[in-house]
Amino acid sequence: MLHGPSFTRSPLFWVLLTALVAGSVVFSVRYFAQAFPVVNLELAMDREGALAAARELAERRNWGPEGFRQAATFSDPAPEVRTYLELELGEEDPLGRLRRDGDYHPYRWEVRHFREGETQEASIRFAPDGRVYGFRLRLPEDAPGAALPAEAARALAEAAAVEAWEVDLPRYELVESSQEVRPGGRVDHSFVYLRSGVELGEGDIRLRLGVAGDELSEVAPFVRVPQAFSLRYAEMRGANTRIALGASLLFLVLFFLVGCGYGTFHLLRSRWLEWRTPLVWGGVVAGVMALGSLNQLPLSWMGYDTALSSNTFLLQRILEAAALFVVGTGLLALIFMAAESLGRRAFPHHPQQWRLWNPEVASSLPAVGRTVGGYLVAILEVGFVVAFYLFAMRRDGWWTPSEALIQPDLLASYAPWLTAVSIALFSGFWEESLFRAVPIAGAALIGSRFGGRAWWIGAALILQAVLFAAGHADYPQQPSYARLVELILPALFWGVLYLYFGLVPVILAHASYNLTLISLPLWVSATPGIWLDRSMVVALGLLPLWIVLYHGVRRGFPAQLPDWGWNRSWRPEQRVESLAPPHGEDGPRPPSPRSIPRPLSSSLLMACAGMGLVLLVVGGVRFVPDAPRLEMDRSGAAERAREALAERGTDLDPEWRVLTAVRGGPGTTHRFVWDEEGPEAYDALLGSYLPEPGWVVRFVRFTGPVEERAEEFRVELEAQGRLRRIQHRLPEDRPGRALEEEEARAQAEELLTREFGEHPHPPELARIREISAEVTHRPNRRDWTFTWEDPESHPLTRGELRIRVAIVGEAPADHVRFIHTPEEWDREERDRSGRRGLLGGLSGGLLFLLFTVGALAGGIRWARGKFHLPSAVAVVAVVVPAVVLSGVNGLPSTALGFTTTQGFGEQLVIAVVGLLLSGGVAGAGLGLNAGLVGSSVGASMSRHGTGRWRGAAPGVALGMLAAGGLALAGRIGGVAGPLWPAYGDAGSYLPWVGPALSAVVPFATYSLFLLLVVRGVEWVTGGWARRRVPGTALLIAGGLAIVRPGAEDTAAAWFLGGALLGGALILLAVWLRPRVPLAALPWLVATVLALDSLREMAFNAFPGAAPAHLLTAVLLFLLAWGWERFLQESIAVPDNPSREGM
Repeated sequence: MLHGPSFTRSPLFWVLLTALVAGSVVFSVRYFAQAFPVVNLELAMDREGALAAARELAERRNWGPEGFRQAATFSDPAPEVRTYLELELGEEDPLGRLRRDGDYHPYRWEVRHFREGETQEASIRFAPDGRVYGFRLRLPEDAPGAALPAEAARALAEAAAVEAWEVDLPRYELVESSQEVRPGGRVDHSFVYLRSGVELGEGDIRLRLGVAGDELSEVAPFVRVPQAFSLRYAEMRGANTRIALGASLLFLVLFFLVGCGYGTFHLLRSRWLEWRTPLVWGGVVAGVMALGSLNQLPLSWMGYDTALSSNTFLLQRILEAAALFVVGTGLLALIFMAAESLGRRAFPHHPQQWRLWNPEVASSLPAVGRTVGGYLVAILEVGFVVAFYLFAMRRDGWWTPSEALIQPDLLASYAPWLTAVSIALFSGFWEESLFRAVPIAGAALIGSRFGGRAWWIGAALILQAVLFAAGHADYPQQPSYARLVELILPALFWGVLYLYFGLVPVILAHASYNLTLISLPLWVSATPGIWLDRSMVVALGLLPLWIVLYHGVRRGFPAQLPDWGWNRSWRPEQRVESLAPPHGEDGPRPPSPRSIPRPLSSSLLMACAGMGLVLLVVGGVRFVPDAPRLEMDRSGAAERAREALAERGTDLDPEWRVLTAVRGGPGTTHRFVWDEEGPEAYDALLGSYLPEPGWVVRFVRFTGPVEERAEEFRVELEAQGRLRRIQHRLPEDRPGRALEEEEARAQAEELLTREFGEHPHPPELARIREISAEVTHRPNRRDWTFTWEDPESHPLTRGELRIRVAIVGEAPADHVRFIHTPEEWDREERDRSGRRGLLGGLSGGLLFLLFTVGALAGGIRWARGKFHLPSAVAVVAVVVPAVVLSGVNGLPSTALGFTTTQGFGEQLVIAVVGLLLSGGVAGAGLGLNAGLVGSSVGASMSRHGTGRWRGAAPGVALGMLAAGGLALAGRIGGVAGPLWPAYGDAGSYLPWVGPALSAVVPFATYSLFLLLVVRGVEWVTGGWARRRVPGTALLIAGGLAIVRPGAEDTAAAWFLGGALLGGALILLAVWLRPRVPLAALPWLVATVLALDSLREMAFNAFPGAAPAHLLTAVLLFLLAWGWERFLQESIAVPDNPSREGM
């Protein structure tokens, strides 16, 4: 019998539903093009056609590089243009108007020609109908070429644009021009033209022509969107973001943490949790998503940096897909098992979800009805969306661009159908499981337990609909609640559908609806071979229907499900309890004196500590930094910045908010000078062309008209408080003078002399060489930027000393000295950085994987009563406040990045909420791992006696040895560079507690990591009695995970450091483990971190730094001592790693 409303089992219901679906089809076909204008796009070129046309054009014009590779994308690279036309000008068909009136195509194919290791590349653009729509050539900066004057370069560009690219130049008027002298002597020019005859409000259509030497290098039409609109739009979108953020927070807490987390825990304890099949389905969905990610490789090559090895780039993409599969499998499995298990217990009248497509079940009419019904509901949903968008388009004050639901870029993937299917499958499964099944089934169980089941279910239906709709409010729509209106009714309907018929028809409806919209570009494309992608979308989209029809035809469509196919027939396995106490009748016994292992001798411990000191010296640990001390605090920096502005005639009223942060890390230019010119040149240039550590002070407004809030002052100070730079940013429509080039240059030279005259290496006008002059025409003024090379102040072997001055109208807007690094060196550095990033990803992935497995194991043991809750509570009680307080203490630096288009208070609340979430997640993850290993540590301590300092001496000695080994690894495999202290905490509210708060999480993380690795290896190897090779590999992998490569490290340093730490862990596990308690590991970590803090104390990098880092070292040892004492007082349970799991 079909359990649900009796009306749904009657033929009349299906007749009416079919008629309604037929009406929806007719309505959708009739009005779909109006609701989704993108279907009117005349797409006559596919990816293969774009690649072939681009190759033919490049060969005909002899564009490099030789032996190039190709990548392609089809997209709208500037969606803000369409937004501006629709919102600001009220255009109903902006795409059509741009094509007709301005020959501007928002959607276009772009093909990139590139080659690994080559700077030279070409980008060729095509309109949807296949016409060439522009190009851009990129040449190395030191490539030879002509040095044409501006007039000659302009004549060449215009002639080539008209003859070779059919540009209708009489419609354009020159408005901007600039030129730059490249290091190789070539002069590159850029000319920007305004198209006449097309009114776009305050915006306009423009054309940029580029010349590299004596070759046309760029033809690029574009639309200039007024800055005022961009600012108003960003402010308007803030309401959407706030709604979505609030809904996401509630969804995360109520549905994921409480519903999935606690629900799974409760079901596991009552043995109602089924995990095997959800794990398989999680793997299937995550696997399809990973394949979809790899399917995007053709698009990924569009962003490939040719400075990187292609193998490194490919490996990064493969690792990303692998991470997506592993993490996705775990998260989806958790969601699926919670959703299905809660539903199975709450709704016995539902068919069992994981058995619905079993041949005996799938052939039945209830299964066929649920499957067919899901597709019919999807058709109704498409009709509803078409009607909604038509309604919204005709309602004043509403703006609902349907293009946000479309992904045209899927046409540029290997198999467009795979991208569409993977996204639809993922969203249909996880959203319906988490938004529908978890809250509704959970509410039903709560109602059954406490009464009022119908009221609980009704409240959950409303809550899930509101949160689902609000969670999607960040789509570009107005008013901000438009997305709620669009989705709240479908979400309610899907909730009711789940309530009566189960989760499968809801997943089918949602996934089919998404598949319809995502695959739209396949149906509007008229390219050859597109039928294959369409066929795959249809075949896979209807796969569930094929399954039920196949089994139904074979078995005759029985009217009933077999009884075992309903949820009511499922019963949990009976737990078999042992009558014997786990440790004997009298419980755990204290160790006898003879069973206590002899501790390491004091002479051996002193030898380890001494060896560590020797290694620290050999490793070249330095206590004198290569950067000066900050001499002023945060308030002093703000006051000095105000004085600098006042000295230049700018007095700011109280409505200007002051935001400060420390500029405290060496950049790539510091590395360049150190590597290429040596420490002496570095010291000479530090404070002039190389910025010292210092302060960034930003003066902004968060109130008033958003257009005026674009104005801000940014002051940069050196370590001693000397002014380095003042930037004054103005709204683009602020009135000002339109200076001619010579007048602007004179003002720039005067500013240069005045600001840098008393600095180290003051530039002399007679000795500097102008290399570029750029003009930008604003609506009511003209802005200039001049750049000079200073070849004589301190000549460099490679690179250039440069000075840049900006004039806005007639007022100074920026002045700065900097070092231009050679392009070749930049590319080499990016390649090194890419490899370091890859190693860091591997290291972080290993660390994350271990802690994730540990957290899952901890949760399972907790549910089974084998979890040390006091350890978990203690870690949570320490970690959560440390994360939150550290983040709150650092809010001044965080606020420096706040945008003025949103209120200060709103962004502050978002930042604090983020800190609370971060603290909760970190505390929960580390707490579960602490509870997992807590009993093991206590058992180890009980075997080593009850002395409170048993772990201190070996931990400190081994910690010194580990610190020395890490220093030696850095010396052997690292890259030399300037040594800067840690300045960041100087910008916090309380600098003297910042380092201590920041040290808590690394201490807890690394301590638990070592405990997990050593304890896990003992479990795998049975106390090092078997399987030693896998145990050794696990220990070395643990070393690689914990030694994360830094900015100065190479792959050799990472591997060496990991191998040394892995070897130390092997030594600990094999030789020292019987004589060293596991509680020594937190002491080891505390020692390593404390030694680094003591070095920072010697640096004394800012006021209060020395006591702050001394406090940090003391706190670390107190945490290690407290950890050991806490465990000794709370645990005395013996443990046998050869027989018992973790």
